[in-house]
Amino acid sequence: MQKILHILLGVIFCVTASAQKPKFYADTDARKIVENSYLDVFFTVENGKGSNFKLPKFTDFDVVSGPSRKSSTRIINGKVSSEESLGYGLKPKGIGNKVIPPASIRVNGNTMTSAPITIEVVKASGKSLSDDKQIFVKAVVSDSIGYVGQQILLDYKLYTTLNVRQVQFAEDQEFDGFYAEDLGSSRGYLREVVDGTEYYTRSIAKVALFPQQTGTYKIKPATIVCGIAKDGQSRSFFFNSQLIQKRLFVDGLTIGVNNLPVGGEAHTGAVGRY
Repeated sequence: MQKILHILLGVIFCVTASAQKPKFYADTDARKIVENSYLDVFFTVENGKGSNFKLPKFTDFDVVSGPSRKSSTRIINGKVSSEESLGYGLKPKGIGNKVIPPASIRVNGNTMTSAPITIEVVKASGKSLSDDKQIFVKAVVSDSIGYVGQQILLDYKLYTTLNVRQVQFAEDQEFDGFYAEDLGSSRGYLREVVDGTEYYTRSIAKVALFPQQTGTYKIKPATIVCGIAKDGQSRSFFFNSQLIQKRLFVDGLTIGVNNLPVGGEAHTGAVGRY
C-alpha cells in the first residue's frame, strides 16, 4: 500500500509540475459589427482556478444574455491545460468605437486583469443582397511571390448570411510544384463586416504550401458545394435531406517562386480576393 501511495504521489507531482502558467484574457466573436447587432464576449482563465471575478461596467453596451459557462481540461504529452470561460451577449449603444473595459479575477492568489477590447460599430448598408453576395468564398494567400522551401499559406474562407450546414470541395485539390500539408478547417463561425453587411465567416480549408523549385505555378480553380438550410431551420453542422445545394466557384491563383536571395531570407506579402 505504501508503495502504491508513493507511485500515486509521484504521478500527481509530475502532472502538477508540467501544468502551464495561468492566463486571463477577454475575447469576442467580432471586432466590427453593424448597428443593432450584438456580439459575444468571453472572459477566460487558462491553467488556474479563478475566484472573486469582477465583471466590468458595460457603459457602451446592454447585456442581453449571460453568463454562460464552459470548461475543459486536456493532458497532452504529460502537460495539463485547463480552460474556464464566462460568456455574455452584448448589444452596443449607438455607432462608433465602443470599449469593453477590463475585468479582473484572482488566480492562484494573484489578481489578473484582462485587456480592454475596442469594438467598431458601423451603419448597416440597408441594401438587399444579390445571390452572389449572400454567400461566397475568398481564397487568400500569405505570399503571391515565394521562395523555394518557404511556407505559403492558402486559406479558403467562407462568407455567408445564410444558414450553411455543409461545406465540401467538389473534387480533391492538387497543388503541382508544391509539397502540401493540410492544416484542416475551423468549426466555429466568427463575424465580419464587408461593405456594411455582416457575414458569418470561417476557414473551410487551410493548406501550407512549400515550393519545390523556381517558376510560376497555378493553383487550380475550385468548386465548393454548400448545403443551405431552408428558412426556419436552426443552425447545425449536420447534413440532411432538407438542405438546398449551392455551388460556389473560386478562381485559380498564380504564385511565383524564386531562389532564396544571397545573404539572407526575404519575404513579400500579399492578400487577394478571388
